[in-house]
Amino acid sequence: MMLDTARGELALAGACYAVLGSAQSSHKLEVPASQMDTPPQWPWEKNWWKPSDDKIRNLVKAGALIAAEIDRLQRKALAEPSNA
Repeated sequence: MMLDTARGELALAGACYAVLGSAQSSHKLEVPASQMDTPPQWPWEKNWWKPSDDKIRNLVKAGALIAAEIDRLQRKALAEPSNA
């Protein structure tokens, strides 16, 4: 049996970047993204939060992190024995 220690951190990190990109797209930010504090939901060390002032770049990061979580879940499912 494989021990899975991932708790959805990739998806959560992607969500943080997606929310930021959305706020940038709707012009709801009062300061540049690069000067913002780390979101409280950020799953890793604060120094790993690297927002961009470019909203597209933040959405690209969000998509990449979410795609990585999907890939991780698919690999996990393939590695598990079938319950059939």
